[in-house]
Amino acid sequence: MKKIFISTIVLLCCTAGYIQAQFAGKKFISGAAAINFFNHNPDLTTSTNGYNYNIIVQAGKFTSETRASGWNFNHTLVGGKPYTSYTGNTEIYKGIGNVGFGVGRFWEYYKHFNNKLGVFAGPSINLNYDYTKGPDPQYGFPNISKGHTIALSVGLKAGMYYQLSEKWWITASLGYSDPVSISYSAVESKQPGSFESLTKNNFNYKFAPVINFPSVGLGFRYFLKE
Repeated sequence: MKKIFISTIVLLCCTAGYIQAQFAGKKFISGAAAINFFNHNPDLTTSTNGYNYNIIVQAGKFTSETRASGWNFNHTLVGGKPYTSYTGNTEIYKGIGNVGFGVGRFWEYYKHFNNKLGVFAGPSINLNYDYTKGPDPQYGFPNISKGHTIALSVGLKAGMYYQLSEKWWITASLGYSDPVSISYSAVESKQPGSFESLTKNNFNYKFAPVINFPSVGLGFRYFLKE
């Protein structure tokens, strides 16, 4: 399947094909959202539940019949009621554990099969900020740690589209990869019985050319009036 994913990207970059529809110069807004809920209620341990969502919005323009570029914005949130075990006691922590925001620049290359169907792929550069809060991983609950992370990454994705009307597309992601990223994080925590806080600063980098395929997600695209 990875070979299929790579072949799709090469095909898009090297071929243009015959296009009946006119896309050059058209501006669009795309959106996708994912919402998840879970509830775990075992017989012998404490029940837990949680929720998370991820929202992505893109604003772009076709610079030619087979190329588009623009900006993307994303927002994530994770919360719920997990539990942690500390000094033999099970403690419940409720609330939002992670909030994130991001902005990025994307480039997409298209292969249009006909007026209705096509595939696309391309790279992106993304800047993200994440705020985390929860039980301290070193000292345990009830000590709370708060973290701030800024990350810069390079991504690659592939997908397909189906034209519902002149103004609307439905889009589907097929796969993605985040091969390169660098991040800086600062985590503040407190030791048990102390009013003093401890801040840890970390700098991380990652090089992992791993392709996640298939990775299916649905979204919509609306073309603005010219």
